[in-house]
Amino acid sequence: MPSSAIRTFSYDEARQHLFVTFVTGRRYVYENVPPEVYEAFRMAPSLGGFFNTEIRGNYDFREITGATPFRETARPRKAPDRKTASRR
Repeated sequence: MPSSAIRTFSYDEARQHLFVTFVTGRRYVYENVPPEVYEAFRMAPSLGGFFNTEIRGNYDFREITGATPFRETARPRKAPDRKTASRR
Protein backbone atom coordinates (compact mmCIF):
# COMPACT_ATOMS: atom_id res chain seq x y z
CA MET A 1 0.00 0.00 0.00
CA PRO A 2 1.38 3.49 -0.81
CA SER A 3 2.56 5.54 2.13
CA SER A 4 2.33 9.27 2.65
CA ALA A 5 5.60 9.22 4.62
CA ILE A 6 7.76 6.43 3.18
CA ARG A 7 8.83 6.56 -0.47
CA THR A 8 10.84 3.32 -0.69
CA PHE A 9 12.51 0.72 1.49
CA SER A 10 14.82 -2.25 1.04
CA TYR A 11 16.47 -4.84 3.22
CA ASP A 12 19.91 -6.43 3.38
CA GLU A 13 19.20 -9.75 5.08
CA ALA A 14 22.87 -10.70 5.49
CA ARG A 15 23.53 -7.55 7.54
CA GLN A 16 19.99 -7.13 8.86
CA HIS A 17 19.93 -3.53 7.61
CA LEU A 18 16.65 -1.88 6.71
CA PHE A 19 17.01 1.07 4.32
CA VAL A 20 14.17 3.59 4.35
CA THR A 21 13.73 6.59 2.06
CA PHE A 22 11.13 9.07 3.21
CA VAL A 23 9.08 11.26 0.90
CA THR A 24 11.28 14.17 2.02
CA GLY A 25 14.19 12.45 0.26
CA ARG A 26 16.04 11.70 3.50
CA ARG A 27 17.43 8.16 3.68
CA TYR A 28 18.26 6.13 6.75
CA VAL A 29 19.62 2.69 7.56
CA TYR A 30 18.25 0.85 10.60
CA GLU A 31 20.59 -1.80 11.98
CA ASN A 32 19.98 -5.27 13.42
CA VAL A 33 16.40 -5.45 12.14
CA PRO A 34 15.38 -9.13 12.20
CA PRO A 35 14.00 -10.64 8.98
CA GLU A 36 10.61 -11.25 10.60
CA VAL A 37 10.30 -7.55 11.46
CA TYR A 38 11.15 -6.63 7.86
CA GLU A 39 8.55 -9.09 6.55
CA ALA A 40 5.91 -7.70 8.91
CA PHE A 41 6.85 -4.16 7.79
CA ARG A 42 6.62 -5.19 4.14
CA MET A 43 3.16 -6.69 4.66
CA ALA A 44 1.81 -3.98 6.98
CA PRO A 45 -1.38 -2.25 5.83
CA SER A 46 0.16 1.04 7.00
CA LEU A 47 3.91 1.40 6.46
CA GLY A 48 4.07 4.64 8.44
CA GLY A 49 2.06 3.23 11.32
CA PHE A 50 4.18 0.09 11.52
CA PHE A 51 7.38 2.11 11.22
CA ASN A 52 6.35 4.45 14.04
CA THR A 53 5.34 1.69 16.45
CA GLU A 54 7.79 -1.11 15.62
CA ILE A 55 10.95 0.40 14.11
CA ARG A 56 11.42 4.04 15.14
CA GLY A 57 13.11 4.15 18.54
CA ASN A 58 13.72 0.39 18.61
CA TYR A 59 16.79 0.08 16.35
CA ASP A 60 20.04 1.96 15.94
CA PHE A 61 20.07 4.07 12.80
CA ARG A 62 22.07 6.58 10.83
CA GLU A 63 21.21 8.96 8.05
CA ILE A 64 22.62 8.07 4.65
CA THR A 65 21.03 10.83 2.58
CA GLY A 66 23.24 11.46 -0.43
CA ALA A 67 25.08 8.16 -0.04
CA THR A 68 24.52 4.90 -1.90
CA PRO A 69 22.92 2.51 0.62
CA PHE A 70 24.99 -0.50 -0.46
CA ARG A 71 28.20 1.39 -1.18
CA GLU A 72 30.15 -0.67 1.32
CA THR A 73 29.18 -3.84 -0.55
CA ALA A 74 30.04 -2.53 -4.03
CA ARG A 75 32.29 -4.80 -6.06
CA PRO A 76 35.87 -3.51 -6.08
CA ARG A 77 37.37 -2.62 -9.43
CA LYS A 78 39.69 -5.20 -10.89
CA ALA A 79 43.29 -4.09 -11.22
CA PRO A 80 44.54 -4.08 -14.83
CA ASP A 81 46.24 -7.24 -15.95
CA ARG A 82 50.02 -6.61 -16.03
CA LYS A 83 50.51 -8.46 -19.33
CA THR A 84 47.80 -6.44 -21.04
CA ALA A 85 48.96 -3.17 -19.49
CA SER A 86 52.57 -3.68 -20.57
CA ARG A 87 51.56 -4.22 -24.22
CA ARG A 88 49.97 -0.78 -24.51
